[in-house]
Amino acid sequence: MKPKLIKGEIPFVRLLMPLMAGIACASYFKLSPGNIQLAEVIFCCLFLLFTLSIVFYKSLRLYRFRWISGIILHGIVFFCAQILTSYSEGLHAPNYFSKRKTSALLIRVNSEPNVKEGITRFTADVLEGFEGNSSFALSGKILIAVKTDSAKTFEYGDELLTVSRFSPVEPPYNPNEFDYKNYLANQQLYYQAFFTQNEVKLVRQHQGNKLVEVAINLRKKLVVKYARYIHDADALSVASTLILGYRNDLSREVLDSYSKTGTMHVLSVSGMHVAIVFAVLMFLLRFMDKSQTLRIFRAILIVMSIWFYSIITGFSPSVCRAALMLSFLVIGKSINRKANSYNIIASSAFILLLYNPFYLVDVGFQLSYLAVLGLIYFYPKIQHLIYLKNWFLNEIWKAIALSFAAQLATFPLSVFYFHQFPVCFLVSNLFILLPVTLILYAGLVFLFIPWEPVLTSLGWILEKMIVFTNKGLYWIENIPYANIDGLWIPEWYYLLIFLIILSLTMSFSYQSKGLVYCAFIGLFVLASYQSFSSVTKMNQRRVVIYSLRKNSAMAFMEGNSARVIADVPPEDKTYQFSVKPSLDAAVSKVSFENIANRHFIEFQNWRVFVWDTTFNNKTFSEKLETDVVMLRLNPKVDIADIKRNIAFKLLLIDGSNRDHKIKQWQDEAKSSNCNVYVLKRNKAYLIDY
Repeated sequence: MKPKLIKGEIPFVRLLMPLMAGIACASYFKLSPGNIQLAEVIFCCLFLLFTLSIVFYKSLRLYRFRWISGIILHGIVFFCAQILTSYSEGLHAPNYFSKRKTSALLIRVNSEPNVKEGITRFTADVLEGFEGNSSFALSGKILIAVKTDSAKTFEYGDELLTVSRFSPVEPPYNPNEFDYKNYLANQQLYYQAFFTQNEVKLVRQHQGNKLVEVAINLRKKLVVKYARYIHDADALSVASTLILGYRNDLSREVLDSYSKTGTMHVLSVSGMHVAIVFAVLMFLLRFMDKSQTLRIFRAILIVMSIWFYSIITGFSPSVCRAALMLSFLVIGKSINRKANSYNIIASSAFILLLYNPFYLVDVGFQLSYLAVLGLIYFYPKIQHLIYLKNWFLNEIWKAIALSFAAQLATFPLSVFYFHQFPVCFLVSNLFILLPVTLILYAGLVFLFIPWEPVLTSLGWILEKMIVFTNKGLYWIENIPYANIDGLWIPEWYYLLIFLIILSLTMSFSYQSKGLVYCAFIGLFVLASYQSFSSVTKMNQRRVVIYSLRKNSAMAFMEGNSARVIADVPPEDKTYQFSVKPSLDAAVSKVSFENIANRHFIEFQNWRVFVWDTTFNNKTFSEKLETDVVMLRLNPKVDIADIKRNIAFKLLLIDGSNRDHKIKQWQDEAKSSNCNVYVLKRNKAYLIDY
């Protein structure tokens, strides 16, 4: 007979549901100021009603209708979440910086600046605005990029005076392109600015949070300490990321290797890292287990150390989750209290979402909590399927069960966000288990050792272990079919996969045939949809002319193949970011041609003439006919000349042209009644047959 879960043991599990629902509602619908005020009124009314129900609980014998109080409390949490989320956005603040006319802004750097290729990037809080001889307080956050030389640097906490020139973050313009605008909006960043170093003046330093500043400076010193003794660039970047959460120097090759082998969680400072710090602290402070007073004092020291480590490593949602849960466990253990595991998880999520409601849409937050829930729920069930008498083999089986439980809980969401599945995740996770554990322990010990000879030896050992781990993952990555790429699924597909997994697992636990039937119905729906998608892909005929900032690209998709004609090579990041996602989602075979050598292109009786500088001051002997004329690379031509030489239905102007030329052609097209479409800062042009 399975023990029933008592509701009183999991109050935060029940309260977390309306909190998440309220945050999701406010995030999706973007409440207007009037609706926020309505939510505030409803919240106050419900809070008053709840207070009255407590005061008159006995006199009105409300214990007979306890569900009423529960509904009211859930309503309070729901509307509280909506209000918190709306105000966290900051856009509705009357002094939000984009609402005021300004000539200059005073900003404060609120993140560690990242310098790459002569561009310094950071986020900043807007403090003041200036217009004429007046100044006024402003609010909001902004993403800043400054073109600097090696002598010009910025630090966390610097207050800077800049010109007031900013623009909204642009949305995705191409099919399946990463939505960078939404990603930044979830961090309350809606505007960005690019400056030269002469447009930015340092006003004051060390104006940020002192604790955060100390943590950032300490992390910099520790990264420099690693750099003195670890000479391999990739090994140094992995050590800095693995132990300190410093990701600025990670190469694309290393990131791809860890991502495609299902070991990316190692490079994200998370529960494992915090747990090792906790284990080291418990070992060092084990002598304080002699009395209740010492145990409480030890708990305070451990909790403070864990949170300081969390700040050093970047204070990511996964680290916050682990730190908060371990804090509850440490404090509970010090006062001899036990708690329900699900309630601890829910309470940590509840507190973090109150602190920042937008953690709910953070990928790290979602994957972190799903992984922990998978370990708590799935791991015991998987681990008990097999029992091995041999201690060594049994430990290996436990590691397999642990990896499989975490992967089972997170793989639908991972596929949804990252569009790939590491087939060899068990092999790669077993491979890195021992070396990564040793690297973490050795790396943490390394930070506290002052003796040069020991540091030299330990640094050499660390470097060799990391190089060995990287080479092993490179080898696993290159195993045929080690990674399935190009998996693009809609939201409902992901949710259905998750529900199928949950139904099958619960059916084994509770011996329910109904859940088995539900799971098989879900599998049938998935199989039907997959078959329908495959047939649709085989019959597709599509032209995509991409919207790129400074380049030209077009794709002709037929069945499961695509022909790409572009002036940007496949290895270029512009191609990877803007072109490749649409190809991965639609086809499996891609051929590439350089557009510089192509001027007349035909596909399914659809023709495009590419007019570039090759045709400057040229006329045709006879008039051509085509469907589309595409202008690229700022040719010296006007619309009247094009119409004299070519009969066409649509004029396309791509992003390789300068803004003033685009404006000129638009004006000419309007006056000559010519159909024109500008790709620059607009959606890609699509044609389906």
